Amino acid sequence: VKVGEYQVIISLKDKVNYVWSNGNSEDLTLSYAITKATNTFTTNPGLDKLTWHYGEESAVVTNGASTFGNVVVTILNAQGEELDKMPTNAGEYKVVFNVEETENYTGLNVEIEFSIEIIEIAVPTLNKNTFVYTGNLIKPVVAENQLYTISNEGNVNVGTYYVTLTSNENYVWETN
Repeated sequence: VKVGEYQVIISLKDKVNYVWSNGNSEDLTLSYAITKATNTFTTNPGLDKLTWHYGEESAVVTNGASTFGNVVVTILNAQGEELDKMPTNAGEYKVVFNVEETENYTGLNVEIEFSIEIIEIAVPTLNKNTFVYTGNLIKPVVAENQLYTISNEGNVNVGTYYVTLTSNENYVWETN
C-alpha cells in the first residue's frame, strides 16, 4: 500500500431488510488517505571512537537500522571522495549513514566526522657532528629508521654541511 488518496465502497448485504441510518440502502463511498511515514533510526548508527593514531586499530562502525529502508554507509576523505574501506592513513574523514527518501517514507541522514592522528617521532641526532679534514669523503651517520628518509651525500672539503631528514607520511617531528 502506497501513499495516496483511496476510497472504500460499503454495501449492505441485505438491501431489502436493512437501510442505513439515513433511510437509504444505496452503496456508500468513503474516502481515506495514507500519508508519508516519518522514518526513524531504530538502532543509532555511529563509531565507537572519533579519534585514534595512525597504526592503531580503527573505529568500529555500527551501521544502525531504520524503521523503513536500508541504511547505506559511505566513508569520505577530506576532499569528499568516497573510499571503499575504512582509511588507515592520518587525516580527516567522515562517515555518512543514509536512508533514501521514497514516496512512502522520509529519508534519514547522519554524518559523523573522525580523524586519524599523525604520530610524533623523536628527531634523530648525528652520532658525530665535527670532523677533521682527511681528503676522503666524510659522511656523518644517522640511525636509519623506517619512519623517515635521510639525504646525506657526504663531503670532502672543509665547510658546514647539512643532513636532511624527512619524516614519512603519517609521522611528524616532535616539537619539544
